[in-house]
Amino acid sequence: MAKSAARPGARLRSRLSESVAGFQSNNSEPDAPLSACRRATYMTSNSASPHKSSAAQFAEHPPSSCPQPQVHTGKPAGGRHAKTYVALALITIAGPVGNVLLAAGMQQVGRVTFESPAQVFQLFLRVFATPAVCLGIASLITFFVMYMLALSWADYSFVQPASSMAYGVVALLGYFVLKESVSPLRWLGIGIICLGVFVVGRTEPQTTGKS
Repeated sequence: MAKSAARPGARLRSRLSESVAGFQSNNSEPDAPLSACRRATYMTSNSASPHKSSAAQFAEHPPSSCPQPQVHTGKPAGGRHAKTYVALALITIAGPVGNVLLAAGMQQVGRVTFESPAQVFQLFLRVFATPAVCLGIASLITFFVMYMLALSWADYSFVQPASSMAYGVVALLGYFVLKESVSPLRWLGIGIICLGVFVVGRTEPQTTGKS
């Protein structure tokens, strides 16, 4: 009689240990408090109804008091790529402005000739004494720094096409600042480029190296 009375208790403890071990292996989570809460709920429901299956017990006693795990959808948070778009805006402006300033500065310097080493040295002094040239170099340095930063934040296949909006800025600066004649066909080509930039801008900036 003592053996027969002890067997149900031993069987119950064995089944409870096996069930808890199976639940832990099938529901391993990195969130330790969440796993502990669910294990406690499971053990409570299992001890209350030892002859029911684990699915039925969880249906009757869901762990509603346990914290819910955070689900990462993989979508970028709002404003995550704002710095990329700021860098692209600076690239679009700094590059053409720097080139226009260099063009205006070199027009002030005049025709360049290399007939003797002394003329090369004098030309060097004349070029870097021109304010427009110095401002153009500073603007182009800004362009290169922003371009490198943009490449570290987004794909090359996104940065290079998106920065092509600079062609529109080049045409505007050439027409209004340098007084160049821009034909309608050239404006049409620039408009097509800007339309392509708009299409590229609707895509995800970064598809590789996401953390």
